[in-house]
Amino acid sequence: MAPGRPAAAGRHPPGVIDRLAFDGNDWWLLDYKSSRPAPGEDWETFITQETAKYRPQLLAYREMAAKARKLNPRRPSGWEFILLPAAKWWRFKVVGY
Repeated sequence: MAPGRPAAAGRHPPGVIDRLAFDGNDWWLLDYKSSRPAPGEDWETFITQETAKYRPQLLAYREMAAKARKLNPRRPSGWEFILLPAAKWWRFKVVGY
């Protein structure tokens, strides 16, 4: 895909998984971000917006990782996702989604 061109309908733009690790139970996808809350913005508002904004990207990464590792992307124990904005980190889990 050429730079600046959107992905085809139903397809996610290409990306690179920052880190993928398995702890014996869950797969962990770590995604580093340089974003920070705006001045005066509280952390909960910021992280709620960041989670919503990057959820499609992380779900696409889950599909990529599952395909590469021949795993069920909707495995019962789930996948752990960690967004690492410049200021702090945030963790959420997707089970069977």
